[in-house]
Order: sequence, then structure tokens, then C-alpha cells
Amino acid sequence: MTTDGLGCLLLARVVRPSYEFLQSYRTSGLYRHAKQEFGNELFDKVRQAGLARGMIPSHLSTAENCLVKVAFRTGRDLDRLTAEHLIAYHEWSRRAFAKAPAGLHAAWDLMCDVGLLSAALPLRRTVARGQLSTAAMVDRYSIQCRPVRDVLVRYLEERRPSLDYTSLQHLASRLVGAFWADIEKHHPGIDTLDLPAEVAEAWKERIRFITREGKEPIPRQTRTAVLTGVRAFYLDIQQWALEDPSWAAWAVPSPVRKADTGGFTKVKKKVRAKMHQRVRGRLPRLPELVDTTEAHHSTQKKLLAAAQVATVGGPDSASSYGPRAAPARQRPGWAVDAGGSTVMGDQIEFSELDPGGELVARVAALDIAEASAMVCTRVPGGRVRKRQEIRKTGATTGAILELADHLVCQGIELVVMESTSDYWRPFYYLLEDRGLSCWLVNARSVRNVPGRPKTDKLDAVWLAKLADRGMLRRSFVPPAPVRGLRDLTRARAVLTADRTAFKDRVEKVLEDAQIKLSCVASDIFGVSGRAMLQALIAGERNPRDLAGLARGRLQAKHEDLRDALRGRFDAHHGYLIGLYPEDIDRLDAQIADLSGHIEAAIAEPDPTRAPGPAPGGGECLSLLERLTEIPGVGVVTAQNILAETGFDMSVFPTPAHLASRAKLTPRTVQSGAKNTATGTGHGNPWLRRALGNAAVTAGKSRSFLGARYRRLVKRKPKKKAQTALARNIIEIVWQLIADPDARYHDLGADWHEKRTDPDRRTHELVHQLERLGNTVTLIPNPA
Repeated sequence: MTTDGLGCLLLARVVRPSYEFLQSYRTSGLYRHAKQEFGNELFDKVRQAGLARGMIPSHLSTAENCLVKVAFRTGRDLDRLTAEHLIAYHEWSRRAFAKAPAGLHAAWDLMCDVGLLSAALPLRRTVARGQLSTAAMVDRYSIQCRPVRDVLVRYLEERRPSLDYTSLQHLASRLVGAFWADIEKHHPGIDTLDLPAEVAEAWKERIRFITREGKEPIPRQTRTAVLTGVRAFYLDIQQWALEDPSWAAWAVPSPVRKADTGGFTKVKKKVRAKMHQRVRGRLPRLPELVDTTEAHHSTQKKLLAAAQVATVGGPDSASSYGPRAAPARQRPGWAVDAGGSTVMGDQIEFSELDPGGELVARVAALDIAEASAMVCTRVPGGRVRKRQEIRKTGATTGAILELADHLVCQGIELVVMESTSDYWRPFYYLLEDRGLSCWLVNARSVRNVPGRPKTDKLDAVWLAKLADRGMLRRSFVPPAPVRGLRDLTRARAVLTADRTAFKDRVEKVLEDAQIKLSCVASDIFGVSGRAMLQALIAGERNPRDLAGLARGRLQAKHEDLRDALRGRFDAHHGYLIGLYPEDIDRLDAQIADLSGHIEAAIAEPDPTRAPGPAPGGGECLSLLERLTEIPGVGVVTAQNILAETGFDMSVFPTPAHLASRAKLTPRTVQSGAKNTATGTGHGNPWLRRALGNAAVTAGKSRSFLGARYRRLVKRKPKKKAQTALARNIIEIVWQLIADPDARYHDLGADWHEKRTDPDRRTHELVHQLERLGNTVTLIPNPA
């Protein structure tokens, strides 16, 4: 038979088959006869070494078959095989199947055990190459166009610091392998990133499927990720070309439109839905998992305590907890050092266990509604780990004080509550006055697991469990004096908005009467504007007489005023306008009174020394005066900022923490090779409004902050540049509040220009002109 004859030729070593043939060739008894033909005694030694290692028969047989395949391929007996022969088999399998042959690692170790192979390291460490360089990643795909290859290497080098090695490999495979190598394969001769439309469309159709020789095409699961990576590649180069002219030659339109990546959001939603479904499927087993984990943790704590009091070389003091377990059989290539760290090759992974248990022993959690609250307390019990009590209480003062007494008697160390509308304030203030430590937590960070029933009782229990495990972060609640100051500044902001609304209504009435007073006078409620409005209400309609009521600089605009006051004003308009002046005057008086109270409220907790001569010379300014030295920050803005941030910067360890609370920093969303651009979120609207106004004003000034804004707005949208400037302002505010002796010193609008290298700037400008087709000759000015 053909099979028997071919097997005899293999055993007689007349032919030396390839690994591809041996992978597909199947015949019963061939490997068994080969072991006898190629040295039965040597294979017996290998088998005994495997049994000594504790290998099961199936794994041992797989390792022996690997050695037979190498012997067939090389034509050598077992004692003449070298490490290079086994490594060659390993490399072939990696190229063909992207994985090592089954049993080869064990075969390597067995050959070393019986002395047939002199290798100091396991196979895994022998073939390890470490991380490839960026150029090596690109050169694996044999790119023909050298300029494009250099651009790809340079782009990946720019991205490498922000990516882990696996993410960088994925990005390289998509940009180089799935994109440009495919372009060169089907459209040879292309040497530019500016692809023709038909080439781009053909490539986008090809990447829908993964094609391999001799196999049916299969849909590509990562098609959207490839399109997104290529589009990001083109957009990044376009953005970098604005800052570095050396990228300008490659800044071309992207062949991937935004609509082509439209399915990426849908894919992410599907993945998220699968994750939620997996959570819902495993949630019923969560209590069992928690109980098992806690029991194991308790046992390990006892063992650790026993080990800490035991002496080295002494009797086993931990034997009272049960019989000693037999030592675990170690896997080939693994070892356990004396400290308990698992070692595999050159990689060592350390882990630490916290024997301290829960961070808080006695906690209470409140799920607050308008008229009631559900309270869950968790305190140490007797036999069980925690004793849990759930009760419902009212939201009246008497009920809250009764709850406070109960919590004090229970020895509660921490009370946590959700920030539900304004209903949390009575509970927080009264419990705080009673001496309890209260935490207000954001509702977003305490959401329950999806798919779980939601009731007030379950929400309180969930909040208590998160609290006693230390899994919550408290929100910033300022002390009582700052809360009073905050109420005053916010009330002033509301009254100012009401006054502006009344003034807008007056202007709308004037527009309806075709009176264009606001086009000439900057403030229609100034001295001149008030006189003209009163005359219109009294019945005066002559534009010349009305224009004669102008005072100050407005008198120079007499002709413009006469034209602006010629309209169709009648008694109806006069009646409507007459409704508002009293309200505006009343609001002016209330705002002025509030401003006085705000100044007094700020002066009391001001940490700065009293105004006067400073000990080191110069003048010692109050905190409010030091804040107003910042460009764009006036008295009202400084008062609003202090009311929202407080006077104690120890709450915010760094300026970045304060900027993060103000939501002036974008969130970090990174998964794999993708860094998702996110907004700053919705922060404190009162603080953001004050900082936004300050940023707009500072951006127009001739100061360092103004120059920074003008530099940013050249390459960023206007709103993003203003947000960046607002962050700089809040970081300066942190420094001034934290250090009572600090003063703001402006660096000047020309700070960046002074530090620009003239030769480099000249070279950049000349290079840009030459790229536009000009010939530049520099003639220096005479000294």
C-alpha cells in the first residue's frame, strides 16, 4: 500500500519530509515504530524523566511525538539532535500557526533532564526576543516605498510613548499590514499617501474579509478598528503639520471618511451589552463568591498571624489549622522563590495582601427622599462578620435628631449619603452638628449593578457595603462659614440675572417702538439714558428735546441720538416701560447690600495678614486684593471663586485636583490602542461661569495669559482655548490661596517671543516659503 510504503521510506530515512507534510500525514503506528528505530533506550530515558516530573501519559506522548517529527525532518537520532533543530521546528510553527507546537516545551525540558540537550534556559526564554523596535515592526511587512516606510516608522515613534507594547503592535499591524502592505500588494508603484479614490474604495472593500491561501474568506471583526486607526493616522499628521512643517508634505486628505467609521459606536454598544449580560448571568452567584472569599481571607489572616510569631527552623505553629498540604507539582519552566513570588522566565509578578480587613468597622448609609430616608447600619456582630439593621426615618428636625442619637449610641464612625437634590442638606448639617463624620457622595459613583432590583432599602444596603469596604470618594462640602458666603454670592448672581432680564424687557419695548437708543448709548440705564426714558414716559416725543437730555460724553453724539430717538413711541410703550424702573432700582439696592455682606464674610476667614507693611518690605495685601491682580479677575469674580473653592486648599492636594473639581480637565478614556477624546463634563456651574468670564477677559488683555490664549486659539477651537485659560487661572488661584505670602507676577505678553530661537524661527519661515515655490534670499539688517 502507498501509506505503508511511504512509512517505510520515512523509517529508512530515504526521504526527509517537511514539517508541513508531517503536520498533515496521519498513519497508525508510525511514531511507535519510529521510537524503536531511532533509539528505543533513549526514548525510555525520556519517558522515565517525564514520569518523574509527574506528566500525564497524553502530555508525555505528545512531547515524544514532537521529538520524532524533528528526527524525521533532520534525519538524525535522538542523541544527535541539537537546540537549533528544536528551535527551527518552533519557528516554523510560529510562522504557520502563530503558536508553538504542542508538547515542544515539555520535550525541550525532558531532553535537558536526560542530558541529551545542554541548554541553560527553558525554550520559552531561549526563543524570547524582547520588544521589537518600531522600525522592526514596520520592516516585518517588507514595505517597498522607502519614504512611506519612514513616515510610518516616524508616526509610530511619536505614538509609542503613549501606548503599551501590545497596543503599539496592534496599531502597527493595522497601519502597516492591513493598510499600506495591502495597498502595495494590489496597487504596486504608489509612493504617496494621497490615494486615488478608486484605490481607496477598493482597499475598503478588501478589508471586509480576511483571506488566506486555500481557505474561504472570513469576515474581519476588526474592520472598524482598522478604518479608525487609518483615519486617526491621517488626521494626526494634519494636526502635527500645523506645529511642525516637516510633516506638511504628508498632510493629505484621509481616504477614510467619518461616515466609514460610523459603526464603531454600535460595536462598542454591543460589547457593552455583552458585558452587562455576563454580569447579570453571574450576579446570582455573587453572594456565594463573597462568602467564600471572606472565609478564605479569614483563614489566610490566621495563617499569617501564626507565621509571624513562628521562629525560623522551629516547629510548625500553623499546624493547628489543619494538616499540611503536599507541595504542589511545579510546571516546567516555573519556580517559586522563598518569598512566595511566582517566577516564569524573566517575568516576576509580586502581589500583596492587606490583612487589615474592612477600612471602616461601623458605617451608616442613608438613601434620602423628600419626606423620609432609609437608613442601613453595619456594625461588627458576634458570630457573623457584620450585623446589619435597616430602618426608615422621617425628614423632620425631630426625626433627624433622634436618628443622630441612635447612630451615636451605635458608635457609628462614618455616615454616607447620596447627593439627592437638596434633600441631603438637613441630614448632613444636623448629623454633623451632633459630632458624626458625614460623607456626601456622588450618585454616579454608587450606581447599583445593572439588572438588579432597585428599591430604597436595597440602595441603602448597597451604599453601606461600598462604604465599609472603602470604595467611595467623598464630595467637597465646605465648612459653615464658606457655605454662608456661597449662599450670598449665588443670591447676588440670581438677582443680577433678574436685573438683566428687566433691562432686556425695556430694550425690547424700545425696539418695538423703533427707538434705537442702545445703538448710540452703551448703557441705556445710565444718567442720560434714565433721563430720556423718564421723558418718554412723561409724554415727550420730540427727538431734538430728548437728545438735549444727554450728559457727559454722550453730548458729542447729538445728531446720532436725534436719529435714534425718532420712532413710533406711544402711550402703550410708555406704560410698559414704566413698570420696570422701580424693580431695577430695588434690585440695584439689594445687590449693593449683598456685596457689602459678601465683603464682610470674606474678610473674616481671610488667612492673609492684615493689610499694611509686610515684614520683608512692600505692602501686604488681602487675599481678595491678591486675586484681583490676576488678569481678567475682578472683585466680583474673585468673590465668586472664593465662595466656591473655600479658603482651605488642603482639601485639594495639588492645583490639578482643584482644576479637576471645576471640570476643566478632560477625562481619560483609554482602551487598547484607542484613546477616546472626551469633554470636561458638567462641573460646578457657578465656578465655571466665574472662571469662563475671567478667561474671556484675560484673553483680550496684553499679558502672559492673553498671549497664551492667542497662541492656543491658532490651533484649537475658541471654546477649548478659553477652557485651557480658565484652568491656568484656577491653578494660579490655588497657589495664591495656599500661600498667604504669594503674589501674582505677570511674565509679560512677549515671554514666549523672548524664548524663541531666532535662527530656528527663521529656518521654519524660509522652509515654508520654499515649499510654496518661492526662492528666499536673506539680507540681514546692518548693525
